[in-house]
Amino acid sequence: MQANAARIVGAGLSECRKRIEEYARRDLPVLIVGDTGTGKELLVGAYIDAWCATRPTRTRHATLNCTGIADDILASELFGSLRGAFTGATERDGLIQKHDLICLDELGDSSDRFQAQLLRLVETRDYRKVGAAVFAHWDGRCIASTNRPARIREDLAFRFHRIAVPRLAARREDIPALVSAFGPQHQITEVTGPFVRWAAIYHWPGNVRELLRCLEEGSITRRLDIPQGALPAMAESLSATPYCQLPQFIAAAHGTVPLAAFEQVFHGSLDAKTAAFLLAHERFGRYRREESDLARLTRQVETFVSRYQPGRAPSPMDLLSVAPSPSPDDEGFIHALEEAGSVTAYAQQTGEPYKDVLRKVKALEERTGMKRGKDFLGTRKRRAR
Repeated sequence: MQANAARIVGAGLSECRKRIEEYARRDLPVLIVGDTGTGKELLVGAYIDAWCATRPTRTRHATLNCTGIADDILASELFGSLRGAFTGATERDGLIQKHDLICLDELGDSSDRFQAQLLRLVETRDYRKVGAAVFAHWDGRCIASTNRPARIREDLAFRFHRIAVPRLAARREDIPALVSAFGPQHQITEVTGPFVRWAAIYHWPGNVRELLRCLEEGSITRRLDIPQGALPAMAESLSATPYCQLPQFIAAAHGTVPLAAFEQVFHGSLDAKTAAFLLAHERFGRYRREESDLARLTRQVETFVSRYQPGRAPSPMDLLSVAPSPSPDDEGFIHALEEAGSVTAYAQQTGEPYKDVLRKVKALEERTGMKRGKDFLGTRKRRAR
């Protein structure tokens, strides 16, 4: 258990690790949800370690990737098959017959047909080989992970205990801890001033994996700096906002700081104006860039600052709590709505009743403060006109 636990760095993931280890000890099925690069694989490893530690005689485990595999082959790989069950099928055992614990990686990429075959397995641990007529019982456990939770059947998702892994942009306070933990492995000894400012503002679409690539690139000079092309890309994305001077603000930082001092400098690198942009970029950057929205968020930050006692300035991490980011589930739902183009089209594509979809949209608006027609489904409508 120590190997995977040592690689889980930061308060955000540590809380997820505690929960998943408790689920493992209780032998409960878990669905780990999160964007790519957030650390789902580490949490899967933590579950496996905790599960096997409480069952020393049952330590056989395997991972089955559900991406890009035909249903019959995927089911045969998991459950086994009988000769003639489908074209080319032979008599064979599946992973279930050979292992005690199985992780279904990227379950959201599998079809509804395959997911339907998992319902009984997850709930009662009964299964049947492809082509068989009789169910058998499996004295093991099945867990899953995905970065597309919106594509998992609801009746299957309800059978799992869900753990949502936060994105790196939603737990920026963990960045110094991650750099301190993995920097020495890449011979990083110092951090440049521009990287300090950039790391606190950047939205990190690749999450921890992207940060690790920055560390690998810095291993050449032993100095952690902004990746090539990052500032021009930021300047282009900010061209329509009142904070288009931010790339210059980042590049204007000078000097370097020792790796040990990175955390202290990182938390003091933003002023209220920059933090206001951070809020805007974090909450609305993917859906809209209207100046009025940024101005409103600036006022929101100023109001928040005014509530503090005299002499105590809020940290950038305090300011982030003003406008919480959408969860991975919410982002998946928004993405699916954007792909469909409207609530009606989404309901037709998924087969969900229109009223149920509308209730989900209203619940999303209440949780995040976002509005349909402005924060999402707005751009596509304007184009259609």
